[in-house]
Amino acid sequence: MDNQDLIIKIKQGDNEAFNLLVKNNLTMILNFVYRFVYDVNLAEDITQETFIKIWKNIKKFDESKNLKTWMFTIAKNTAIDFIRKKKIIPFSSFENNETNDTFIDQIQDEKINLIEEIIKDDQSSQLSKYITQLNTNQQLVIYLYYYEKMSFREIAELLNISINTIKSQHLRAIASLRQRVKLQ
Repeated sequence: MDNQDLIIKIKQGDNEAFNLLVKNNLTMILNFVYRFVYDVNLAEDITQETFIKIWKNIKKFDESKNLKTWMFTIAKNTAIDFIRKKKIIPFSSFENNETNDTFIDQIQDEKINLIEEIIKDDQSSQLSKYITQLNTNQQLVIYLYYYEKMSFREIAELLNISINTIKSQHLRAIASLRQRVKLQ
């Protein structure tokens, strides 16, 4: 079942569809958030907060829009808010005002093991080491373009940066990566 079908079922009140949405997109959101904070525990907390926000706002989601971009936008804003506040995000009982359900009741308790996911996602390779040496925006552009297969236009929309700036950051990142590979 694809994300669009899941959205329809979630809006109809299907809690299992939300579980599946989380399961299908958890690794993607974790990896994205990790690129902001570079801390496993913080990335897990921010990812949980992201899915809480997605759950609370899913009924407002415009199905003509790209779900992946919408989720990344929520994750980005949650990470930025966290970085600005620099405080721990408590994962306690969150309630949906419409149904009085708690978020915890809606998803299965699955242990998130970010370290294993990152290793699977080639963080141990030399190229990944070089990518982490790029500036944050360049890292995000490389990650979103190559790992998440987003277009430059989608990345520009997500990061709220002009498409020409995204293309420029991409070119600078590639040039930097080529230089680092040559030096080794």
